[in-house]
Amino acid sequence: MNNLLNRDRTPESTSFSPVDVPSTPHHRNNVTVIISCITIIVVALVVAFSIYTLKQPTSVAEPQPTPVPTPQITNTLLAGKIEGMSELTTAKLSYNGFLQSADGNIPFLTKKTFFMTYHADVKVGFDLSAVEIEISDSAITITLPPMNEPEITIDPESIKFYNKDAAIFNWTTKEDAVEAIKAATADVNENADIASLKEQSDSQARTLLTSLLKDYLDGRNLIIN
Repeated sequence: MNNLLNRDRTPESTSFSPVDVPSTPHHRNNVTVIISCITIIVVALVVAFSIYTLKQPTSVAEPQPTPVPTPQITNTLLAGKIEGMSELTTAKLSYNGFLQSADGNIPFLTKKTFFMTYHADVKVGFDLSAVEIEISDSAITITLPPMNEPEITIDPESIKFYNKDAAIFNWTTKEDAVEAIKAATADVNENADIASLKEQSDSQARTLLTSLLKDYLDGRNLIIN
């Protein structure tokens, strides 16, 4: 009887909790692989971000130039600019003269009738150190000084005398040379086109002054008298 009861009794099943399941080597390997992959991904992201940051253009503020102070426009400043231009405003003429002496109107040598040729240089201009400058809020006024008297230079070596037969001869004394130069100078004053030379000098002076002073007007008008 007891044996039958023992045989009919079903053995109780044994249950295991998950924590009781022993970990296998295969499971540990999978965990290690996952951790390694995560580490590699993080490192790769850090490296990529660093490279991207280095490639970005760095904005550097350019140094601003120090402003150059505008010079104060004064009479002294403008006079200094103008004074050195005197030679540039001078008009020049090269003149070859022919002079006939008759009836002793050139009192030198022993001949009463002869011809004289010569070469002369003529210069006319302004002494720009004597300009008058007036500065107002609306204008800069430049008043030119009177034009210089013509500067006539006779080349003594160029003077040649000819008699009525066109035979050349020279002066014989120092006084003859002085008288010849004096006669040539008078001839230049009388016959050279000095009026046109003065007009040329005046035009040159105005053009050069306008060009020189245009950067100093500061909105003013330029008046040249």
